Amino acid sequence: MDDSELAEETYRLLRQVPEGRVTSYGALAEALGAIEASRLVGHYMAVNPYAPKVPCHRVVHSDGRIGRYSSPRGVEQKVELLAKEGVRVEKGRIADFEKVLFRDFKGAGPLKKLREYQESLLSKLVLEDRREPYANAVAFDVAYDEAGAFAAGALFGLKEHKPGPTVTVHAAVTFPYIPTFLGFREIPAIKAVFGSLVARPDLLLVDGNGTLHPRGMGIASMAGIELDTPTVGVAKSLLCGEVAKPPEMEGDSSEVRVDGKVRGFALRISQAAKGLVYVSPGHLVSPKRAVELIGSLVVDGQVEPLRRAHVEARKFAATFKSGRPLADSA
Repeated sequence: MDDSELAEETYRLLRQVPEGRVTSYGALAEALGAIEASRLVGHYMAVNPYAPKVPCHRVVHSDGRIGRYSSPRGVEQKVELLAKEGVRVEKGRIADFEKVLFRDFKGAGPLKKLREYQESLLSKLVLEDRREPYANAVAFDVAYDEAGAFAAGALFGLKEHKPGPTVTVHAAVTFPYIPTFLGFREIPAIKAVFGSLVARPDLLLVDGNGTLHPRGMGIASMAGIELDTPTVGVAKSLLCGEVAKPPEMEGDSSEVRVDGKVRGFALRISQAAKGLVYVSPGHLVSPKRAVELIGSLVVDGQVEPLRRAHVEARKFAATFKSGRPLADSA
């Protein structure tokens, strides 16, 4: 399912909300199959091309606050439309909210199917070091703008500890950003990068989570399984879980537990305020080895291969936009 299909499904669901009732961004997201899509639902309401037949004025916050409305008169017009339908608004909130809240949506949520796919991969997940030693790695990152996705793969020699060449790929963006569903958005670009490499790398490094994910199946784990490649995820923020004790000194790490189980590590890569990264195995790498590998790749407070992939992806996007040819990188 792509972005346009997901938008159409959201509008189909919204058509089910009758006059005199309201629903919430969260309720629509849950009907799609994932509460994490609430912000995306808000975006679809803002760009709704079918108003008023698709009644986005009937969508409010989960606590009854009226929310925004994309029209020349904004919230004032939203309140007027609701009032004509018998829904009262008092001090910016829906009166008798629970009585008029609509949740009885019909139809299976498409995101539920994607979540079930993620969960189905858990039986294939291997968190053991079966492919060592690693001679090289490729770090992946992607930049986005209105022209699509600009992906970069930065090769890195692990034996000599030196950077190699980079490859870049421009791809269409077909899936929206939804927290915990990042794999469905970026793995097509990762596969395109893999297809552009001269030789298959021994290890894949991804800017995102592996097992440190509510369903234990973040982008690094999904990519590792689908590509049958040892993979490690490195995230800049904590998606889920609790850090036992934040590491204080550069190079130190602490366990991150989800439901009592170790899913990853918080690794201090610098003494800066944002000097923590969250490392988790993706596939075919043990948790302990994952954090050791990333720790060995830190240079000047950054995970060097991922830093380089980040720079190359943004350089590629800027060059593409300007129309200038892209110089080969090394």
